[in-house]
Amino acid sequence: MGSGERVGSGGFSLGLLALLGLNLAGALSGCGKGAKGDCPQLEICGGDPSSMTAWQVSEVCQVPAFRPSQPSDVMDFQSTPPLAPTIATPQPNPVVAQQTTSGDWCSGLVFMPGTTGFVVENVNLWHESPHISGDTVNKPSTILLAGNDHSYATTLHFEDQNSTHFVPHCLVQNGAVGAKCSDLASALTAFYTTAALPGIDPTFTNIMCADAPSDGGCDCSYTFNLEVQDQGSWAIDPNDSTVLVQDSTVLQWNGTQMNAAASATTLRSSFCAGNGTLQLSGLRGGSLSSVQGLRTLIMTPMR
Repeated sequence: MGSGERVGSGGFSLGLLALLGLNLAGALSGCGKGAKGDCPQLEICGGDPSSMTAWQVSEVCQVPAFRPSQPSDVMDFQSTPPLAPTIATPQPNPVVAQQTTSGDWCSGLVFMPGTTGFVVENVNLWHESPHISGDTVNKPSTILLAGNDHSYATTLHFEDQNSTHFVPHCLVQNGAVGAKCSDLASALTAFYTTAALPGIDPTFTNIMCADAPSDGGCDCSYTFNLEVQDQGSWAIDPNDSTVLVQDSTVLQWNGTQMNAAASATTLRSSFCAGNGTLQLSGLRGGSLSSVQGLRTLIMTPMR
C-alpha cells in the first residue's frame, strides 16, 4: 500500500495528494467499512450530520496517487542508452481506475508570435495530485448537509506546487524564435487567466520560467489550483444508520461541469456526527465526492 498522509488544521501539507488517480486494487483489498490505503479508520457512530451551518475540513487523509510507468522517450523502447527525459508524464485521471500511459513531449505547447509579443495558443501543463488547501480563510473546504430538504453542497479547494521543463524544440516549433523564458511565463499566465471562468481562480497561477542551464530551454514553476463543487441529495441508509448516502446531481471542477465523469453509483460513506465534529470515511475503501484517493475527512462547524 502507499503511504497515506493525515494533515491537521494547524499544518496542512501542500505535498502530493491522491486527488487525481489511484491504484484501487490495493485500496479495495481489505474488508469492512473503514478507510483503506493507509488511512486510519475514523469513529463510526451515526448520528445527525445535518447542520444549520456548513462543516469545515479540519483534518484529512488522502492516499498517494498511482502513476503508471512510462519510458522517458522512444530510445527506451529500443534498449539503447536513453536520451534526457523530457516527455511530460501522463496526468492521472481522477475518476477512472485504469490510468493512461500516453504523454506529450511538449505538454501540448503552442507558443508563437502575436500582434504585440508572444502568445500561448494551447498548453496542458503537468501537475501532480494536489492537497486540500491549507488556506482555511480564503479557501475553506466545506460541506453543508441541510436537514429540511436533505440537500447537500460540498466545496473542496486543492492546490500544489509543480514544474515543467520545456526543451528548446518545444519553444520554437511554432515560430517563437528569440523569445525569452520570461516571455513564456507571461504568455502562459495570460493563457490561463483568459481561460478562467468568472469568480474562479485560474487553473495555474504564480507562473515563473527561468533559463534551463542543461539545454537552453525553460524551467517553469507554478501553482496548480482546483475547486471541486459537488451538490445533490443525502440520506441515511435505512439498513445501516452509520452510513451516509449521497446522490450527486451537479459536479463541477473549476466551474466546468463534470457530470459525465461523476461516479456511476451512489456515493456511500461511514460517518460519525457528535461532540462538535463530523467524521466521514469512504465506505470500504471508496473515495469522497468522486475524488479518488480522498479517504477521510474530519470536519468542525464553520465559524
